[in-house]
Amino acid sequence: MVDPFPWSEAFAVGDADLDEEHRCIVGLVNQICAEAGTGRHAKAMSLLSELQFVAEAHFRHEEGLLHRIESEIEQQHLRTVIHNAIEEHARAHRLGLDALVRLVERARAARSCEGSAAVCHELKSWFVEHAVGEEAQVKTILQSTRHLAEPS
Repeated sequence: MVDPFPWSEAFAVGDADLDEEHRCIVGLVNQICAEAGTGRHAKAMSLLSELQFVAEAHFRHEEGLLHRIESEIEQQHLRTVIHNAIEEHARAHRLGLDALVRLVERARAARSCEGSAAVCHELKSWFVEHAVGEEAQVKTILQSTRHLAEPS
């Protein structure tokens, strides 16, 4: 059996909705790993498809929030800096989704417990890279513009 993947506050960015989406992704990773670990390949594949959908929706939501914040910044220089950061982050999202698609393709081909364990490990690494590595910039933007992120 694959070890569970616990939630960590390191995955939080400080926005309740985005953080809940991160929790949902961690939950899906845990479900996928549990199903793969018991040999229920079809169920694991269904959950992987759900994970792709949830990740895409999360990325769109996050980018939309960041663009809304950007539009409310009055200083042109700061708006340009934020815009460039958002564009860089969107590229990272596209690369992350591409990596997830490749991982899903490998998972569809792997039917052994050993292959499932490797896929589970890669899923965890994929999410940690997103939530800790790439989201640091988002967390900074949200913290420094918190007053702009809140609905009017």
